[in-house]
Amino acid sequence: MNPNEKLKLGKKLINFKIPEKDNIYFPKDNTVGIEIEFKNAKFHQVSDELFEKKSPFTVCTESTVHEKDPLKGSFSRGGEINSPIITSNLDYYKNLKEVCNIIKFCNGNIDKDTACHIHIGSQAFKSEESLNNLLFIWANFEEIINRFLNGDNIINDHNSKFSKKCKEEFKKANYNFENLKRNKETSKLHSISFHYFKSFSYEKENTIEFRNIRSTFDENIILNNVEFLFRLIDFLNSSSNTELRKLESYINKFSLNPEINFEKACFLSNLIYSNKLERYCFLKQYFKDFYLEGDKKRIKLTKWKSFFQFFYSIYWF
Repeated sequence: MNPNEKLKLGKKLINFKIPEKDNIYFPKDNTVGIEIEFKNAKFHQVSDELFEKKSPFTVCTESTVHEKDPLKGSFSRGGEINSPIITSNLDYYKNLKEVCNIIKFCNGNIDKDTACHIHIGSQAFKSEESLNNLLFIWANFEEIINRFLNGDNIINDHNSKFSKKCKEEFKKANYNFENLKRNKETSKLHSISFHYFKSFSYEKENTIEFRNIRSTFDENIILNNVEFLFRLIDFLNSSSNTELRKLESYINKFSLNPEINFEKACFLSNLIYSNKLERYCFLKQYFKDFYLEGDKKRIKLTKWKSFFQFFYSIYWF
């Protein structure tokens, strides 16, 4: 990508907003489950609101985020919203928005400890080669994917205790799923958990769990995350592991900029998206809205300072 092309793309991204989604790419026969952790909101109030709205979503306690009510002294605040098994049924998109509004209405909040876990039905992966491809892509683009899945928060401070990085484990297994299983290289708490994986066919609770996703009450970001995972899986299913591995030497030439890696993010988006709008949605969520994080408040940069910060990242390498 030459400087003029970068400049043109950068100008579009600065002014681009992720559109409200009422539909996403959802492959036939695939399934997904979504878990949204929250703090502060009273567990029973959230439960009552969901019941009153006849929502198919449920709420349960979650030990990593529950908090004591200062008045009652009991662990009655915080929890986790669980979706039903979601197919391409459009009603679920409306339900998701309703659920996010309920948590906000009940004064729920999120911080670096709250996560949004996404379970993809294992039948989405067509073969073991697809999983080998997943290990390869994740290990080589983990920092790009992590920043994207951090949602609308610019600081990558999501609690790694419950979503440990997988890069070294995947490389140690030589990007081979059988080696990974045999040597028990990953646990349920890694950013990708194979704890529930049983086979490549549909059966209850047979999923691969993506855990390195920051919680959010923005349903568009959640849907953008789901769409990214489905597009990624499509790419993995259609790729030869032998051919994919040939990219490693090229990938290793990218800049090691720890904050924003324009070239590498664009490369990944071009690999997995053919649709320009979806590619823009990915890149916008990766680059964020050009905010700086203060100790106690978020200060939005002026457009020109944003522009400078963004293009500094472009020309880093």
